[in-house]
Amino acid sequence: MKQIVIFSLLILGFSACKKECCCDPKPETKTVTMQPGPADGNDVTATFHDGHPESANGNGNSLSELALFAWTNGGQYVEGKAFISFDLSGIPAGATITSANLSLYGVTSSGWNPQGNQGDNAFIVQRVLSSWSENTLTWNNAPATTTAGQVTSTNSTSIWNYDVTIPVTNLVQDMINQNTRYGFCLTTAVKSPFRSIVFGTSEVADAAKRPKLIVTYEH
Repeated sequence: MKQIVIFSLLILGFSACKKECCCDPKPETKTVTMQPGPADGNDVTATFHDGHPESANGNGNSLSELALFAWTNGGQYVEGKAFISFDLSGIPAGATITSANLSLYGVTSSGWNPQGNQGDNAFIVQRVLSSWSENTLTWNNAPATTTAGQVTSTNSTSIWNYDVTIPVTNLVQDMINQNTRYGFCLTTAVKSPFRSIVFGTSEVADAAKRPKLIVTYEH
């Protein structure tokens, strides 16, 4: 009789354990949408003018544009690239990124690129390796980037108001894995004239046209 009672207790204990789910819980899936405005956005253009080397120390935050270009000015080569970051602090370490999409929105005119979107203007999205600020970043002090996992866009299809969404899942996963949550660098794929493309920053008046990052992850 004693053996039967013990065996029954073991069965009851096992059943209780199953009901309480003693096993590891399934990963929870969450989606985070980030589209910061002027108060919390961090995005800027950095430029270089071959005829005016001092221009590489200038900060481009006065214009609400992410301007990418390889062009000439006064017969001298000029180039522009952009940096943009989002607050990823809400994504926990160890999270698995199942999708991440960076959306950029076109503008109707440009101070950096008055010619609009021109030429073979595909651009590269790279991961940034150290911290920076839109208020102090210049061409000369811009942080290093890595080509690992970089993504290349297609050419634009219009001179103005060109919107694009770039899949950046692997780049965001690397940011989480390596704790380098410093954002992206956007730069023309070809470094010779004449090519340009421009998007709005987090400072544009229309909130729907500010850069957006949507990340879905499991943890």
